[in-house]
Amino acid sequence: MADICYTDAKHKDIGVIRGTKLDLEYGDTGNDFELTLNAPCEYSLVPGAYIYIEDSEWGGVIDSLGSVSKTNTLTYKGRSWHGILADKILEPDSGQDYLKVSGDAHTVLKQIISRLQLRDVFSVSNSLSNIEINYSFDRYCNAYEGIRKMLKAKGARLDLSFDSVSGHVELFVKPIVKYYDAADSDLTDVQIKSVVRPYNHLICLGKGELKNRIVRHFYADKRGNISTTQTLFGIDERSLTYDYSNAEEDELIKGGMKKLKEYQQADIIKVTLDDSKEFAIDDVVVGTDILSGLTVAATVGTKIVVITDTGCSISYKAGGVFI
Repeated sequence: MADICYTDAKHKDIGVIRGTKLDLEYGDTGNDFELTLNAPCEYSLVPGAYIYIEDSEWGGVIDSLGSVSKTNTLTYKGRSWHGILADKILEPDSGQDYLKVSGDAHTVLKQIISRLQLRDVFSVSNSLSNIEINYSFDRYCNAYEGIRKMLKAKGARLDLSFDSVSGHVELFVKPIVKYYDAADSDLTDVQIKSVVRPYNHLICLGKGELKNRIVRHFYADKRGNISTTQTLFGIDERSLTYDYSNAEEDELIKGGMKKLKEYQQADIIKVTLDDSKEFAIDDVVVGTDILSGLTVAATVGTKIVVITDTGCSISYKAGGVFI
């Protein structure tokens, strides 16, 4: 059984909450929680307090409270640890086009947490991750999405764990795990859509008007590699426009190549995952449909966790951040 613990507004540990239900959703969507208690309540929960499950990524900060007289319940809502990061924006330094970082992944994370003024919430492992980062963030992206994209570009993901002794959420970088046996249609419910020929020609439209508008063409080959050289023609060519009307040339090139790369990730998997295993955000699940013979890899995009006094259930949505 997972104990739901709570603190006061200054984050001093108080104890365990009983007779409650905690719903968390985090990843691509949500990044928040709702805690429900029967009224009257013996617990003093206030905005700014933490709720958490020890040594897990399940928890966050209470932002609001309310009541429902019809059901005689109290509800406390807030941001998950992931949501705290998602509420921060990574801005370029003054005079710079992009925020650029480099170094060991743990060192870079420390710099980001300091930049976001969140050192009172998060701490980063002092060990080396042995993952070298050299990355430019999208302009004005939220920190959670930006960190995930940065790490995914190196085949890695973010790991979070609350430590009640230090009172901090500890951050680690870990390699993405690929699960090959978690989504076979002879064992669980699997729906797969495989796109054999995704869009492969992107006409990017940037700053300017009419004949003076910046226009750049990008192409994907049959393996999904992006370049300025066309290799697919006629019926095999599938074209789209990408309207980025305020972009200068360098920003248009970066945005256009990224967008066309996303179109190459067109396969879809809907799967009921084996609940005897726990998957992390940005891990990869390979699904196989026995009827069609199709095999598709999907990223774990969102986790939904429900915790009560009697147990815990976890469900997943495929999705994820594409590079």
